[in-house]
Amino acid sequence: MARGRPVKQYIVDHYNGNAFAETFEEILNDKYRQGYKFIRVYSFKGNEYLLLYEKISNTLDR
Repeated sequence: MARGRPVKQYIVDHYNGNAFAETFEEILNDKYRQGYKFIRVYSFKGNEYLLLYEKISNTLDR
């Protein structure tokens, strides 16, 4: 069996609109319950956002 560093898994979500700021905390809590840790938010075009998450180790895939 090969050994090495564990592979990190990342996902990106795309959001647009002004309501994003109002639901930001709710979005992060939902992703955390799904087994993802928030890394960073990128903003572009004024009101579009990309959120980067990393898969938390030792969680069950659903």
